[in-house]
Amino acid sequence: MGGDGVDGSVPAQSSVEVVSPSGNKFDVLNQSEADFYDERGRRYQVDNAFSNVSDLAELDRILTMELMCHRWSQWIIMEADYNGAMIDPSSLQKYIEVYSKEIRGLKRDLGMDKSSRDKDNESSVADYIKNLMLRAGEFGVHRNNQAVAAITLLKELQGKMTLSDNATEAERREFEANRDQVWEWMLSQFDKFDEIDAAFSKEQKSWIREI
Repeated sequence: MGGDGVDGSVPAQSSVEVVSPSGNKFDVLNQSEADFYDERGRRYQVDNAFSNVSDLAELDRILTMELMCHRWSQWIIMEADYNGAMIDPSSLQKYIEVYSKEIRGLKRDLGMDKSSRDKDNESSVADYIKNLMLRAGEFGVHRNNQAVAAITLLKELQGKMTLSDNATEAERREFEANRDQVWEWMLSQFDKFDEIDAAFSKEQKSWIREI
């Protein structure tokens, strides 16, 4: 296999600059390789949450090796490198196998392999169901609080209306139990009920963000 076939050296003007996930800039051999590198890097970062600089550096390594496997695969298909020079398919296939094994190990370490993703999904589903049950219980408590507040309000209203109906005019003035006063009192009590509902609504918004 000739030297050009392994290192893939081509005229400088055909190279294309790319930027790695960690921010490093380097040249690939052509636009097709740049498109492959950029798209693969974009998908990895969309599908996985990488923020630590060491994780991004490992992702750089994965992408570099995947780019090399992509390049060698293209050469094997064309039976020549980008310059048309002869290549040794068996040697390139060995390189691909070695790099693929290393790529699988790095992906496993970063939790990008299928088994790691499946475990994360199982954990996420279990946590979701657990939180859902907790929220359902808290919603039941809220409804109970609303019911207590409503029943208390109705009982107090019933008492005031009974007093208003059965009392003398002097007693109504003394206990502020004429019809207009009872009506004003009832309207003022709605605030207590609304406070319970407003507090629950605020908490519910937090639940939605968490879930």
